[in-house]
Amino acid sequence: MFLIGLTGGIATGKSTVASIFRRKGAYIVDVDSIIRSLQEPNSRVTRKIVARWPQVGVASLGHVSIDRVALAKIVFENAHERKALERIMFLPTVVGIIKESLYGLLTSRGLVVVDHPYLYESRAISWMFAKVIVVWTPADLQRERLRQRNPTFSDQHIAHRIGNQIPLEEKIRLADILIDNSRSLRDAEQQVDKVYADILAMRRKVRMAILKTGAFMCICFLGWKSSASTMV
Repeated sequence: MFLIGLTGGIATGKSTVASIFRRKGAYIVDVDSIIRSLQEPNSRVTRKIVARWPQVGVASLGHVSIDRVALAKIVFENAHERKALERIMFLPTVVGIIKESLYGLLTSRGLVVVDHPYLYESRAISWMFAKVIVVWTPADLQRERLRQRNPTFSDQHIAHRIGNQIPLEEKIRLADILIDNSRSLRDAEQQVDKVYADILAMRRKVRMAILKTGAFMCICFLGWKSSASTMV
């Protein structure tokens, strides 16, 4: 599989960059959407979450759904509770990512980009990606964007939200490709244009190498088979 991972810190504009990739023709695997679908009313995951935290369950007309605001408040302010949610969500999320990625690889000619806010935090899936792109902004701009997006958040809650992820500096260190999203939309588009073209070129080289290796192995096999037949 030739998959590209896309991640970044909260409020760095990762979704904006993902939408630019989509306009370029990439197939986007939206992990947040996968998680939302897993947490639909009456789903197995929803029942597990409500069993673990009854206070977040909302019952209506025979359906049980999740109060996401209440759940977020619990898990973002308590590391133990967050780990418990991660244990419930991990395997179903990975299965969903693999299914959606395979669909993209089979149906799309463009790149398949997995938009995952916790890509580096989910270490068990990092092997899946040929390259990982990290979207970043300076820390002060990140905090300001998060505050603008969520005016009711206190400074403490903003710190909790940012602190629940691997530090952005560490993601930058681990990244294969960086996109600086601190300037204009046009600037981000220009960066994506270059990254997209570079990765497509790399994918072509990988495919060519695979074809050449396959052809060489076929020639070797046919030569061996011909030699074996002559000896008989």
